[in-house]
Amino acid sequence: MRTYYTIFDKNYLFQGMTLWNSLKINSSRDFKLIVLAMDDIAAELLGNFTSKSLEVMPLSTIEDAWHRKIRSRVSVGQYCWIWQPLFAEHLLNNGHGEVTYLEADSMFFADPEEIFESIGAFDLTLAPHNYSAKYEQSEISGKYITHFNAVKNTSNGRQFLAHWRKCCLQYSAAFPKSLCGQKGLDPVPSMGLGAVEITHPGVGVGPWNAPNWRFRIDQNGQMTVNGQRLVFYHFHEFAWTDLTSYRLVESYKLPTFVVEHIYSKYISALRDTIEMVNTIDESFNYRKIAPKPPKFKDAVLALLPTTTLLYLAALKASIKLGNRYLEMPVK
Repeated sequence: MRTYYTIFDKNYLFQGMTLWNSLKINSSRDFKLIVLAMDDIAAELLGNFTSKSLEVMPLSTIEDAWHRKIRSRVSVGQYCWIWQPLFAEHLLNNGHGEVTYLEADSMFFADPEEIFESIGAFDLTLAPHNYSAKYEQSEISGKYITHFNAVKNTSNGRQFLAHWRKCCLQYSAAFPKSLCGQKGLDPVPSMGLGAVEITHPGVGVGPWNAPNWRFRIDQNGQMTVNGQRLVFYHFHEFAWTDLTSYRLVESYKLPTFVVEHIYSKYISALRDTIEMVNTIDESFNYRKIAPKPPKFKDAVLALLPTTTLLYLAALKASIKLGNRYLEMPVK
């Protein structure tokens, strides 16, 4: 049996459950997805689903004073990232021989066993970003991305998790744009820990590398990437703009094929998940809501220097005060 784990709160529940559904549809091997539920609302709702392939672990059952101290100095997102290696260590300490981290906002389109077949023997896996040239940001985000990290309960696997944990514990709310945990994976191949880099083009496709690939639909109706099956796609930046509308991405331009054939399937799967969840609790409506784009006026004002803004504020005040501070009369 494969053991996967993921981490999310109530705002990512619809996406996390869509990930689970996609595993159920595509996995040829028995699996269990263990969810670390980061808040009580998510934990309570997930507790209503009874399945051999899903296990829910409320954060409150394993969080202690040491964790809470860390929580007090980091952002919500950073705290989730810190738990990526911590939860893996917890699972290995409790009898699991191998665990694989998955991002909640991913969805499988083919059998994940294709990934394991492509990498052969390993102690741990690394998934490269494979940035498109125009989106290259390795210096900031790292060469590797944490969205499919398989780790075995071996000496090498444990050393890797200790290193990853050390990097993640450097997170601080004072540095919200730091990706020290993910960036910390860069030196791992040179550490002699049996790391295997995933080279399958259909693994970890996302908006940052979509322009690199040649997408097709084969004669069997299967999505392909450079001639190999699309195994999973990471829907980074996907969010709702309200309860019924979506923002696909914020920072990237997506190929038309990807929008029409990949994102359309994801939205359809999300709708199925929402319907499934609403059979349990029809009032549940938490989502990752994208901030509304600024109005044109606000966007222009944001670009102006402070002195100009102060002048405009004084001008506006002058008009409201009956023109007492203006040399020219205002009609």
